[in-house]
Amino acid sequence: FVAAICHDVGHTGTNNMFHQRTCSELALLYNDVSILENHHSATCFKIMSESSKSNVLSGLSKKEFQVARRFICHAILCTDMSRHDRELALLRSHSSTPFQKENEDDRQLLVSSWLHAADLSNPARSASLAERWARLLAEEMLSQTSKEAEAGLEVSAFMLGGYKHTNEIFFAKTFVLPQWEVLGLIMPPMNFYVEQVQAQLGRLQRRIESEEANRSDEQMMENRNTFHSGDFRSNEPSLGKIKTEVANECRKGGGLRMFRSSFQGPLASTSSSPMCGEDSDESLGLSCNGIDEEDEIESQASSRCV
Repeated sequence: FVAAICHDVGHTGTNNMFHQRTCSELALLYNDVSILENHHSATCFKIMSESSKSNVLSGLSKKEFQVARRFICHAILCTDMSRHDRELALLRSHSSTPFQKENEDDRQLLVSSWLHAADLSNPARSASLAERWARLLAEEMLSQTSKEAEAGLEVSAFMLGGYKHTNEIFFAKTFVLPQWEVLGLIMPPMNFYVEQVQAQLGRLQRRIESEEANRSDEQMMENRNTFHSGDFRSNEPSLGKIKTEVANECRKGGGLRMFRSSFQGPLASTSSSPMCGEDSDESLGLSCNGIDEEDEIESQASSRCV
């Protein structure tokens, strides 16, 4: 319990890599090795040594204190994610081999594994609480990127995105679930937390699918509104413009053929349009004879808009 209470005491709000890259005082003090975890452990015992009221281990004998200190320090150091794979492999090797109570290494491995699992237990909480904590962590990461930029360092890209369901799924599947699954094999009642993590993964996946469906519906609605508003015809010439251009070309003596070859637009490529037939002016159903007869021009030009 002492290790659990103190496993993040004095946290700086930045990770070990940040301390390494900035050569912080803590990085220099702990030689870049489990920087924060060493800091948490040292702070824990510093607090206990400052006052007999805060020293919860004061009733232990010297030998017992040494054992307790060893267990506490090791457990806190094992919350360093760089040790995750190695510690999980050790724990997994005991899934078919019982732990021996008399074996101090076995007891120490169990203590550190439980604390590490608890440290990663956010996805095993209730949905609302898990998301609140995850969003706070995302804010902390985003804050670190600002500090990296201020220090002239390359910004950690993976911290820039903020809270994302996909990030939570990746973390839970890669680190959290395997840890709890092995603990569940060793101690079956702990499978409750395995089920909690699996349920959270299911909820996150459903939310992703729901949000994607909503985005798809919104896009369809936007496309439908664009269609009905006539925006897709914004570049199409008006009937009046068509009539004017036909008349102008005829007056110039260019005829409808010149007008048709120079005209570009959605109607020019419509296969059902009378203007997409033979190349002769007669096939257009329009002639320059009687160009001043406005009703005839309007009737023929309208056929292109059908």
